[in-house]
Parts: sequence; structure tokens; C-alpha cells
Amino acid sequence: MLNVRNILVTTDLAEDSLWSIRYGWTLAARFGAELHVFYADVLHGPLHGASDTVRADTEVASRLDELTTRIADEDRDGSRVKVRYAIERDVYPAPAILDYADNQDVDLIVMGTHGRRGVSRLVLGSVAEEVVREAKCAVMTIRKPEGEVPDHVDMTSVLVPFDFSEHAEQALAHAKELAAAFGARIELLHVIEEQLHPAFYGITVQSIYDLDPDIEQKSVDHMKEAFESIAGPDVRVAYEARGGSPAREIADYADEIGASLIVMGTHGLTGLEHFLLGSTTERVLRRAKVPVLALKSLEKSLLDTPAGTQASTA
Repeated sequence: MLNVRNILVTTDLAEDSLWSIRYGWTLAARFGAELHVFYADVLHGPLHGASDTVRADTEVASRLDELTTRIADEDRDGSRVKVRYAIERDVYPAPAILDYADNQDVDLIVMGTHGRRGVSRLVLGSVAEEVVREAKCAVMTIRKPEGEVPDHVDMTSVLVPFDFSEHAEQALAHAKELAAAFGARIELLHVIEEQLHPAFYGITVQSIYDLDPDIEQKSVDHMKEAFESIAGPDVRVAYEARGGSPAREIADYADEIGASLIVMGTHGLTGLEHFLLGSTTERVLRRAKVPVLALKSLEKSLLDTPAGTQASTA
């Protein structure tokens, strides 16, 4: 089972953040967690350094309560959730979020993202990406839906990109529990990266498909074995293997099947190592239109017991 006691959802007090709060509320209700609704008052922001700090904090707290109450009133199941409001000051949002998460023993951070790509992301950076990279707990990033925001969270399918690594196994173990909690189906996807070489290399084999035309079926067979070997409840599952660039194929496949959520493991690389290697998880975060749950395999787990290798049934 998933052990989720504290969920932190961030908001900038705008209407767009209602979608993130709705996700945080839904997860808190489902797992019996306390919901921390958080606002970071940053340097040069509208509140930081205000002459009447107490009054400013009161106004922010009132807005946090207003947004959360709207979500509670729209809850179809009439769920009751314990809510705590928090305001922290810092020079930048990410450190404020990370420090609060550490101090309050947060198990899951839920936050919105604009999904910037290209020059705008390079220049402006991304608070969500920094939190995903640095947080010791799981992070779910939510992009605001195009058009009207739905009045509820619909969790019907959970996409798990699977590369047969330990990180992917941990992600699958978590996904099994999430799928069971929401009655969803798991979609396991393996992306086969093709390596092409310039002609002057003198290499006649340019694709892994040239070496093994049945690589996709073999990948599906191995995914089936992996799924059965990883402990967790008995849930519905479908398998897909395809060639291409991992981040692009994951985001495209999520659109194709109408996935509700993508669950991925991440190494949480920082510094020069991250700059050189990049992160498939972060690339998916920028591309995906659906929420992405990034799990730190080597940090805090949401599982009551570590992901094992012996299957169990609910």
C-alpha cells in the first residue's frame, strides 16, 4: 500500500492553481493525508517586505482558504480532508518549497507547471524542474488543461515508461498501488532507442531493428515478466513497445491513449552531471499534457514496504 501522510500543494493564488489544488485534495482524500496548501512569498514579489506583514499574511491565508474551500465544495464524494495553510518567505520559490517539504516531512509535492520549452525555458528556468531535481520526496507536476478546467480528477489509466532499470521497477510498484486505489489500468511502455550512424563510419547496421526484427515483441514479453515479478495488487495492464526518442514517444503515447497520469522514476541528477546527461523525466515534464509523477528511487518511497520481486494479489 501507499503510505502518504503529508501532501504539499503549491499555489500562486491565481485561478490557474485550482487544478493543482484539486489534484492535491483528491489524493489527500484517497490516502487519508493532511493537505498543506502552500504559498511562497518571494523577493520582489507583491508581498515580500510589505510594511504590514501580518495584514499581508492574513490576506494570503484568506485567499488560500477561498481556493481550497471551492475545491471542497465541488467534491462529488463530499470528502473530508485535514488542511493546513502555509506561507514561507525566500528569495526564490523552489528553496521555499524544498525547505518546507523537508521540515514538515512531506511525502508528495503537487505543483503546477507551464511546460515551457526552448528559449523561454532556458532563460527563465523552471521552478517545477528544480523541485523535481532537488526534492527528497515524490513530485507530481500538473499542467493546466486546455479549455475549461474539469470539476473532478478522472484517474482511469496510468502510463509507466519502462526501461527495465531499478528506477522503472520502483515506479511500476508505485503505479500498481495508485491504479488499485483509483480503479485504473496500467499502460506499460518501452521505447527502443535507435542509434543511427553516418555512412562514413563504415557501419552497415544502422538500427537495432536490423539486428533483431522481433525486438518489440521481445520487449513486450520481458515487460510481462517484469510486471508479474514486482509485488503489488492485481490490476489491469496493457503493454506497448515502439522505437523512437523516449521523451517524445512517452508524451505522444500519453496523448494517444488518453492517459490520466505518467509515473516515472528519476535519478534526481544535479550540477555538471545533470547538465551533461539531461533527464528524460524533465523532458517529459515539458512535453506532457497530463500530470507527471516523478519518484526518487534512492530517496523517500511512498510504499509501506520496498518494491519486491514476488508478485502478490489484492
